Amino acid sequence: ANLHAMEDGIEFITLTDYYQPVPVERTIALDNRLSAQENADTYFRRYRKARDGEERQRIFMAQIIDEIEILKNASRTIMDAEDVHALNLVRSKLLEANVLRLNRESDPETKGKEPIYQGKKIRTFRTPEGWEILVGDNSEANDFLTSKVAAPNDIWMHVRANTSAHVVIRTKNRPNVVPQSVLQRAALLAAKHSAAKHSSLVPVDWTLKKFVRRPRGSASGAATYQNERTIYVNPKDE
Repeated sequence: ANLHAMEDGIEFITLTDYYQPVPVERTIALDNRLSAQENADTYFRRYRKARDGEERQRIFMAQIIDEIEILKNASRTIMDAEDVHALNLVRSKLLEANVLRLNRESDPETKGKEPIYQGKKIRTFRTPEGWEILVGDNSEANDFLTSKVAAPNDIWMHVRANTSAHVVIRTKNRPNVVPQSVLQRAALLAAKHSAAKHSSLVPVDWTLKKFVRRPRGSASGAATYQNERTIYVNPKDE
């Protein structure tokens, strides 16, 4: 509303804030390298980021509170347990709730074995760089992979605006160090296992699993997501 009062090249501007009960004067810092419109756009981007961040924080806080309650209940059950069977039952419930996750490299029951994923059709790929990529073969497998197998900081992929497999890169809580070559390979797997597999250029969105949600009442395998980035791949590439 005050763009007309802003001159290019200034570092500060004082404007009236009419959104207070009593209007007050506010001095706003500007980037003198930007135009008035660009400065305004910068502030709007910061506002939207803060607004969206607040909503994510609210969702994460609710998840944390739920997990704390699950762990408290598990702790009470463990204290009252009379045998190993009762302890294993607690362990199974924590795994089902995705509060506890197996370390397959140290668990004697699973070490050296291919994961079964409760019979769901989930394929495992190992990249030359040593990263594990998981691909769902159908809607049921996609749903299980995203909701039960993937960790919050694993990278999740899906072909944009089309039917495709859910693809997950296991990051071991280090998503920032996943190489571009691994992202590219995982995106190719998503494209090859999609309705767009015969196209020459396919957009594949990726984000962290913690930003992926299944809409309430939706069909198995449906998902919505935020904070995505996009990789364009040719499914015919090897």
